[in-house]
Amino acid sequence: MPVSLNSGLPVVSGAAFAVHDGELAVAMDALAHPFWDQVLDTVSEKAIGMCRRGCFGAAMRSVSELEQTGIMKKRKELDARFVVWGYCSASIR
Repeated sequence: MPVSLNSGLPVVSGAAFAVHDGELAVAMDALAHPFWDQVLDTVSEKAIGMCRRGCFGAAMRSVSELEQTGIMKKRKELDARFVVWGYCSASIR
């Protein structure tokens, strides 16, 4: 889905590598499959619908209000499991 950096929309990519004699082979697109095309269409429709409605609910809450929901604790737990490369659209850190 074409999005600008820091748009807040979900963006995921995946690369798969084969290892031969201790060296990585050429990267393959792990999401280049018709199944993921349907997922992309579904996510795109959802994102467009969210944009049409504008900000509401948790999107309008301040960090202090979000902390009361427990989402910040869950986010810290998830942060430890993932590596973010380049720009990050997360504005509530």
